[in-house]
Amino acid sequence: MNKITLHATDLDGYLLDADKAKIDEADALYRTYLEHCSRLDRAMSHDETVSERNNLVVKAREIGRFLKDVCSNEPNIHVYSFETPQEQHGSASRLISKLRNPVTGNEEFLYYVQR
Repeated sequence: MNKITLHATDLDGYLLDADKAKIDEADALYRTYLEHCSRLDRAMSHDETVSERNNLVVKAREIGRFLKDVCSNEPNIHVYSFETPQEQHGSASRLISKLRNPVTGNEEFLYYVQR
């Protein structure tokens, strides 16, 4: 399987205004998340740390729901979730790494999300 690298300019002319709006919304969500990461790094008290961790959880859920909504409305995007207990994340990561390996001969692009 040949490896193809795309750049943002490769999408010029293919994205609809609705696609661009979704990208802008995702960008805004990620920027807000990163702001909370910065605040967590600068937290001086236990209460600030707890508050920012909670904010990160809320924002991560918001991003996840947004991406789920975007993907569910696109028939050519297929997302397969692996829900695993924390103690099995190492094994799941190794499995996912093997599945994503281009030498497996799998011709379609699969994106795996580990929870």
